[in-house]
Amino acid sequence: MEQISIGNELKDSYKSVDKWVKSGLNWLTDINEFYSERAAIEREYSNKLKLLCTEHFKRKAKNSSVLSVGDSPTITPGSLESASLVAWNELLTQTEAIANERSTLANNLDKKIASDIIDIQRKYDGIRDKWKLLNDELTNSRDKYYEEVAKSKKDYDLSCQAMEHQRSKNEKSSDSEKNKLKYNKKETEMNNAKNNYLIKINVANRLKDKYYYQDLPEILDGLQDLNEARVCKLNSYMLLSTSLERKSFEKIIEFTNTVDEVVKQNLPMLDTAMFVKHNMNSWKEPQDFYYIPCSIWHDDETMIVKPAELEELKIKMSNANSVYDKYYRICENEKQQL
Repeated sequence: MEQISIGNELKDSYKSVDKWVKSGLNWLTDINEFYSERAAIEREYSNKLKLLCTEHFKRKAKNSSVLSVGDSPTITPGSLESASLVAWNELLTQTEAIANERSTLANNLDKKIASDIIDIQRKYDGIRDKWKLLNDELTNSRDKYYEEVAKSKKDYDLSCQAMEHQRSKNEKSSDSEKNKLKYNKKETEMNNAKNNYLIKINVANRLKDKYYYQDLPEILDGLQDLNEARVCKLNSYMLLSTSLERKSFEKIIEFTNTVDEVVKQNLPMLDTAMFVKHNMNSWKEPQDFYYIPCSIWHDDETMIVKPAELEELKIKMSNANSVYDKYYRICENEKQQL
């Protein structure tokens, strides 16, 4: 971009440029507050995340055995945990690491950005004050000489009046020799006052030119350099903040990737296998029920199929078929919906 000089482009604009530069420096207070509050939010988030992890570590420890091998295992698991609990423990551990990383980010935002911005603001305000002091000194010196011009003009006007008064007296007086000497004296005084007035004018004009074409442009360019340095510094802080945040995110991604790796190893059958291993016992299948004849009526286990009994069996069979058909249709409808 083409170089711009405020000193060359803006004439007699110290007050407006100074206010603009001052506004830019004051804005650094807002930037500082943003990063301070952002750090506080990150720190609060970190603390809440740590408390959450602590609470769930306690819950996991309390329920670890029940979740791994049930309420009454035949073999105690010791310190072993199910694969799901191992994955859950890893997630809590990495979440705690994320909380610590957030705390680190908060500290970096506070120490490396927020506090530095305040230091830079003080330093740049000090430089601005020096430019202001120089401008005040130059304008005071200039204005003081302007006053001398006005004073010399007043002296010149008074000497002109005195000269005119003496000329009038000479015209009315008969003592021409004496009045002539006074006239010549007043004329000399008037001419000296005029010369002094002209000298003051020339010096004042030189001081004016020096101020507006040399001193003030240098001051304005100095304020311009100060403001551009502030912008450059602000850019560096904003880039630093995004870099700190990016590095923090990269670490968080590493933590979450670690969780992913552990969770992917948590095959559903692993929990089942552990539960089965710790709950195996010497189970025997219960005996089948068998026909026991009545003690007062000796008979065997053969079905009775006489005509009357057979008719009763057919009715039961029919009813059973109806119930079966009903629930079969219900199941088929459920399957279709599913």
